[in-house]
Order: sequence, then structure tokens, then C-alpha cells
Amino acid sequence: MRKQERICQACGVSLSPDAKFCQKCGQIVDSVLRTEGIGTDFRGNQPPRPKFISLFPRAKWTQRLLIVFVGLSILSIILDMMDINLLKNIHNFTATEAEINNNALIWGIWGVGYTLVYLVTIITFLRWIYQASSNLNALGYVSQRFSPAWAVGWWFIPFMHLFRPYQVMNEIWKSSHPNNKYTPGVPSAGTYKIDIGSNLIGWWWALWIVSNVLENIIMRMWFRAEDLQIKELIELTYFNMLVTSLTVIPAVIVFILINQITNNQEIKSQSSVN
Repeated sequence: MRKQERICQACGVSLSPDAKFCQKCGQIVDSVLRTEGIGTDFRGNQPPRPKFISLFPRAKWTQRLLIVFVGLSILSIILDMMDINLLKNIHNFTATEAEINNNALIWGIWGVGYTLVYLVTIITFLRWIYQASSNLNALGYVSQRFSPAWAVGWWFIPFMHLFRPYQVMNEIWKSSHPNNKYTPGVPSAGTYKIDIGSNLIGWWWALWIVSNVLENIIMRMWFRAEDLQIKELIELTYFNMLVTSLTVIPAVIVFILINQITNNQEIKSQSSVN
């Protein structure tokens, strides 16, 4: 009997027995160990599935941080309204130095808190993404297009980060749905018997992209705030309130998506056990 080896069912390349991803096409090796007399029979001697790990702990922390993020965003809108009143007072020469200093101090404290919460929320969300992607194989979906590592990695690749994370989330959503069954023995990526999608994912990603573009625009406008008149600063503050309101919507949507995917994977895991 020749030495056991894996074969990538996507491109047919032979790999080492411990290979998890194809070095040629990058796909997860959804294959069996090919041995003498067995050939490429997909299910005959397939390695055991990885263990399912509940998403509830990571989902809980991510959702809590999203709530804090939304709260800080709402606080930002309130502070913007206070800024508008302060700018009007400055225009009318009725603002005091203490009011101006207190306003700057409040914004400084808010900025530190917002930055910390934003960064920690991103980290916890990506940890949730990684585990959600890792669970797909344990739930029976062996034709995974994106590996868990790349499910996170695509967020940091220029240009690709504009659409790959959406595709990753879409794959996780479809593969986690309890009503979505897989065609046994089919080694292709399109093994869904039911192509279940969610419009929420499209809305989440579109609003995420738009809000990020607008945030970059308004940040550049604030850099030249010293050259603006009071009236222009007030208009810019109103625009900032609009952009901040827009960033809240994708945060709320991803909160819902995390909840649904987490519950769906739990249901699918229980049904596979039973």
C-alpha cells in the first residue's frame, strides 16, 4: 500500500496527509485520504470532522461592545448639538472661555473612549468571524470557499477588503442556516440544496462602505476647520451628525446578523448530533 495522501477536490492536486489547505488553489482540502484500492472515493475514509465550538461567548462580548459603540455614537450626536449652540454663542460673542475649554475636554474624553471601544469591537468581531468560519466544516459544509484565516485576513487586504468580507459573511450565513442541506459526495463549492441568502448582509455591507467613505471625507474637512467660517463650521457639524447616524445602522444590522448566525449554528449543531 502506498503512503496515504490527501487530494484537493477543487483542482485535483495531491497533498501531504496533514494538509488542510491546497497550496495551489487555496481552497480548504475537503477530501479524503487517497489509498491503494480506494482511489478518490470522497466519503470512504474521510477524516473526522473538527469539533464544533459554540459562538455564544464571542457573540455575547461582540454584541455588548456594539451596544456601547452605538451609545457612544448617539452621545457624539448630542455633543454635536452642543457644539452648534456653542458656535452660535461664539458668533454672538456670548461664549465664555470656560465653556470652550469644557467642550474641548469633553470631546477629548469621548475620543479616547470611542477609539478604544472601536478597536476592541473590531477585534472581538473578527474573532467571532474566525470561529463562525471554523465551525462550517464541523457542521458538514466541506466545500468551504474561504478558510477561517482568510475570513479575517481579507479585511486587511487593500481593494479586496471592499468585497471579500461580504462574500465571507454570505458564505457563513448560507452554510449556517438550519434549512440549508448539503449534497453528499459533491466536491464542488456549489453544494447548497437551498440557496438561502439574507438581504440584511447586502444592506449591512453597503451601508458600512458608504459610512466609511463619508467618514474619511468629513475627517479631511475637519483638518481644515481653522480656515472655515462659523457658518461653515455649523454646516460641517450638521453633516457630521448625519454621518454618525449612518454609522449606527450597520452596527445594528451586524448585531442582528451575529445573533441569527450564532443561533443558526447552534440549532444546526444540535440537529446534526440528533
